[in-house]
Amino acid sequence: MGNDFVHPQSVKTPQGVIHLNHPDKATIHALFECLPMGLRMFPEKYQGASYGIVVKKGEQEMNFLKQQSPEVSKENAGTILRANSILIAAALAEYLSLGRDGWFWPSAYLKQKQSGLEVGIFYAGGGSFDAYDNESILSTYDDALGNGFTVRMKEFIDGLKAQSRRTGITLSPTIGLDIRARSQLGSLAFGFLLLDQKVICLKTSVREDDPIWAVIRSSGIDTLTHLPSVPLELPADT
Repeated sequence: MGNDFVHPQSVKTPQGVIHLNHPDKATIHALFECLPMGLRMFPEKYQGASYGIVVKKGEQEMNFLKQQSPEVSKENAGTILRANSILIAAALAEYLSLGRDGWFWPSAYLKQKQSGLEVGIFYAGGGSFDAYDNESILSTYDDALGNGFTVRMKEFIDGLKAQSRRTGITLSPTIGLDIRARSQLGSLAFGFLLLDQKVICLKTSVREDDPIWAVIRSSGIDTLTHLPSVPLELPADT
């Protein structure tokens, strides 16, 4: 089982090396503070993870904004999930160039439906937007998901569309943007989380043959913080 989870300190790509650094104390503290339900450190590796991002505690669940696409067949779901993950990775650098503070978490999800599979993208995030004119801020989802979330989400989706045009990778049409609890999203694909100007890799296994690394390195990103994590559900009294 141990060989299933690979945690190298760097990844080589044709575009250059990506360095994977251990999280420092300041990063861990910031994540403890900003994640709605917190972060837990495991005393020993669990399913390749050193940390659990708490998404449910008792009956209380973390909320996300889901970018829903039309249902697809089982045969096509894997291709669309991979396309979403690559486009998310490709859009990270452009989002960072906007200089936003706070945290933002875009990732893919997969949910079983009666007639097929729902493959989409979920978002969470928040932080200070003091530098903006408050009257001009889009805030549709901020009450449920945090100050500044709506602007972050819109900017990231704009980046996804731009990367889709640039790469020719299809971004599935959006049929809904809805707030959903964790249990309503099926399987969450932990990829990357943005904290201020840091890209945090949540993957529990890092393999050089994953095309995502070349996508990230070609965008100009050469350093990531590696925080191998899994979604964590806890009893109410924990």
